[in-house]
Amino acid sequence: MRCTERAPTPVGPPDRGLPIAGLGGRSYAFLLDWHIRAIAGLAWYVASVWALEGDFVPEETDSTFWWAAVAPALAIYFLYHAGFEILTGATPGKRFVGVRIVDRNGRTPGIGALVVRNVLRPIDSLVFYAVGLASVLLTRQAVRIGDLAAGTLLIYANTRIPREA
Repeated sequence: MRCTERAPTPVGPPDRGLPIAGLGGRSYAFLLDWHIRAIAGLAWYVASVWALEGDFVPEETDSTFWWAAVAPALAIYFLYHAGFEILTGATPGKRFVGVRIVDRNGRTPGIGALVVRNVLRPIDSLVFYAVGLASVLLTRQAVRIGDLAAGTLLIYANTRIPREA
């Protein structure tokens, strides 16, 4: 007996049925995630400095300090979004706010799309996120540059998406 998997039914263009998360939902999730990743990175750094019995800001550093304290703290901070989105589908901030990332058909995006949207995050964050903010305000689907390139949208997760007739 052969088991076949049915492909999900596309829900159509983004302007027909997808509950797009606007600037408020995006900003709230981002601020929560920013605080979480800053606290996590700083906690790692402080714990590592304490474990190494070093100074919080040493005058001279060796490679042990760099690899044990600084590099992991930076990795936590800079890989937070991509890591959570690829491994769990959403960051803690997005889950708390009730938003999720989908492709333009309302389906879960692939790893490639998630990588693309996060590789372009530094462009969105230029001038204190003014570039990303302008993109969200100027596009009909309220997307940032990373979303435009990846073909993804941020939608409200708890809203039922209507199917095409």
